Formats: sequence, C-alpha cells, structure tokens
Amino acid sequence: GQIDEFSPYVPIVMGLRNPGMRERHWEQVSKLIDSEVNPDMENFTLGHFLDLGMLEHAGAILEIGERSGKELAIENQLKNMEAQWESVRFDCSV
Repeated sequence: GQIDEFSPYVPIVMGLRNPGMRERHWEQVSKLIDSEVNPDMENFTLGHFLDLGMLEHAGAILEIGERSGKELAIENQLKNMEAQWESVRFDCSV
C-alpha cells in the first residue's frame, strides 16, 4: 500500500532531517546531486528533492545524514567532558 510506495523515499527523509546536519553536510549533498540544497531554501520539499534526482542517491544521502548524527553525538560528548573537567584543578606542586 502507501507505506510500500513511500519506502524508497525514507532514506532521503532520514538523511536530510538528521539533527546533526551542518553546512558541510549540506555541501556534500549539494555536490552529490549537482544542485545546491540547504534547510533554508524556499522549496525544501520531498517533491522538489525528487525532481533534483535525489532518489538515485538515496543511499549516499542517508550515509551523509547518519555520519552527521554520529559527529553531533561526538560533539555533544566532548562538550559534556569539557564541562565536567572545567572545575577540576590539579596541584602539580612538589
């Protein structure tokens, strides 16, 4: 049914809607499809993305999105570690 019809588009949606997507990731997607895309564009719709030929790059777009999510997780872990260590003082006197 409708779910089966939509399933080929899921990788595109999942990749592009990943909260870790940063400017560098949008540049990678833009280069991949040879057309500039970003979340601030006027026509940020699945229909427009399909018109741009994203379906044939769905796997690569999903990979970019997944990588952006992993990078975001690392960034957040580093921020947490930094915050935890900020108040730690070492006494190195002899």
